[in-house]
Amino acid sequence: MPAGQNIMVPAVVLYYDVPLDIDYTIESSLNAVRELLVENGFVPDGRGNYHKDGICVAPVDSSLDFLIYVWKDLYNAFG
Repeated sequence: MPAGQNIMVPAVVLYYDVPLDIDYTIESSLNAVRELLVENGFVPDGRGNYHKDGICVAPVDSSLDFLIYVWKDLYNAFG
């Protein structure tokens, strides 16, 4: 379920095994992906999701597992 929405949507989930930062987080990896998304025209929505051309991407830290969710932005396409 995307952040800020109340419906579940089908998504592709990419899992990456990334090294921990010195402070035992994966923030540097998350920040690198966030910067890459913005550089490629994705717009952040303030809830951790990035939107462009009907596609949403959400880089997530799930208990130190680096996940990237990708789904079709049905809400903005029809709402």
